Amino acid sequence: MVHGIELRGWSHPEDVLPILHRHQNEVTPRVRNMIIHVIGQISYKEGCLETVVLDLKNWENEELVKKSLEEIIKVHQRYKFAAKSEKEAKNYIKSKFGFNFILEDNFDINLDNLEPRNHKL
Repeated sequence: MVHGIELRGWSHPEDVLPILHRHQNEVTPRVRNMIIHVIGQISYKEGCLETVVLDLKNWENEELVKKSLEEIIKVHQRYKFAAKSEKEAKNYIKSKFGFNFILEDNFDINLDNLEPRNHKL
C-alpha cells in the first residue's frame, strides 16, 4: 500500500503525506523503510521539498523523521535532475528544523557550513 502511493506523491505530496503520517509508528521494518523511501521520492520535484519538510515538522516519530530527512538529502545528492541541489536541500532542512543530526551513512551535518564529514570509504 505504501509504495503504491508514491506515484501520486510525485506530483501531489500533500495527498499522500497524511497517509504516511498515520503509519509513522509502524514497527515492521519493511514498511518503515518503504515510508522513508517514499518520503525521499516525493521530495525532489519543484515545490515538493518544502511541502514534505513542513509536514515532517508535525510528525511525532523523531527517529523516522531523521531517517526521512537523511533520505531526502541522499535523493537530492543522487538525482542531478532534482529541483534543488543537495546543498539547497540541506540548507532548507536546516532552516526548518534547526538541529544537528547524523546521517545514516556516517555523514554529520555541521550547522556552520552544512558540509558532509566522515565519509565512509
